Amino acid sequence: MESFSIYGSNNLSSESVSKKIRKIELKMHEKDNIYINLYNKLRIDIDFINLMNLNLKSDTIFILQTYNFIEGFNELSIAIVNRNEEFFYIVRDTLPIYKKPFYRILDYKRMCLYKVKKECGYSLYPKYMIQLVSKWDIDGLRKEGETNWMIGGGTITAIRIILKNGKYNIDCISFKEFYNLKRDMVH
Repeated sequence: MESFSIYGSNNLSSESVSKKIRKIELKMHEKDNIYINLYNKLRIDIDFINLMNLNLKSDTIFILQTYNFIEGFNELSIAIVNRNEEFFYIVRDTLPIYKKPFYRILDYKRMCLYKVKKECGYSLYPKYMIQLVSKWDIDGLRKEGETNWMIGGGTITAIRIILKNGKYNIDCISFKEFYNLKRDMVH
C-alpha cells in the first residue's frame, strides 16, 4: 500500500483538484496511466466539487475508485463521499472486450456513465470499507486487504481531500480490494 500527499491553493475546482490527484496517482501507479487519465476525466465530467454541498471552510471529501472487468466489459467504479452525502458512479465500456482487438484500450468516448441511486440500497463498495476510508484508517485498510482480500479483486485507490479555509490537502492511498461475506453482505 502506498500513500502520497499534495497541497493546493485557493483554486478549488473539480478540474484543478482532479489534476493534482492525477499527479499523485501517476507517482503511485506509473503503469496504469490509461486508467488514471480516465479517472481524471471522469472526476472532471461529474464535477465532483460542485456535486456536493461542501463547507469550504472545513470539510472532507473521500473518493474511492477501482477498475473491474465485469460480464465482458471494462468498468470503472467511483464513489464520492463526505459526511452528509454519497454518490456512486459506474462507467462501463459500451463495446464488450471480446469484440475488440487485443491491443485496443479503453476509449472514454465509447463509455457510458451510470449514476447509481442511493435509494436502491446499492453501494459499489462495502460499508465497512467506506467507514475505514472515512476514518482514514490506513492500518485497518492494510489489515483488511491482507486478511479479507477478494479473489479476482483489484487495487482500490482512496483519496482524501481536506478543505480548510479555501485551501485543500490531498492524500491518496491504495490497498487490496477486500470483502468479508459475514460482515459486508447487504441484507
